[in-house]
Amino acid sequence: MESDSLIIRRLPMPPSSNHLYPTNKAGRRYKDKSHPFWKEMRMFQVKHSDEISRLAALMDPDIPLRVDRYFFFFYESLYTKAGKPRVMDISNKLKAFDDELAKIMSVDDSRIFYGTEAKVVISSEEHEKEWATVRITTKNPLQITSLPLELQSTVPGIWLQGLNAERDLY
Repeated sequence: MESDSLIIRRLPMPPSSNHLYPTNKAGRRYKDKSHPFWKEMRMFQVKHSDEISRLAALMDPDIPLRVDRYFFFFYESLYTKAGKPRVMDISNKLKAFDDELAKIMSVDDSRIFYGTEAKVVISSEEHEKEWATVRITTKNPLQITSLPLELQSTVPGIWLQGLNAERDLY
């Protein structure tokens, strides 16, 4: 199958789900829509609505999506002054990002079958703010046979590859 792909650049940086879905005695709850991220996403959607609608219409609505997300962070956001990585779980940004992306594209986020996410380092001297860029591709779901051989095994265990060894560890 030939895949269709679209790239949306410089989307607002999503907040961590820890900021959007605080936990209280009743459990995890959704916070109100007062976070600046929501407003920025709405403004992005309004500003680019024609282009997004045209591109989204080209994508087959019955085919799963692969969503590759690139989060562009200032060096200072990712590293301490001593050069050590800061504690930042990129997966905490995915829920809010995928939810809002689905709204912008007018698709159900259950269509997202797979994808990647990456932290990308940018210079605060060259760029005004942090952002996200996304590539959305229509893809058939992954089949076990399309995975590398070492991932196809259904036998429980740990496989060590590299580090001068290729063997099963138990």
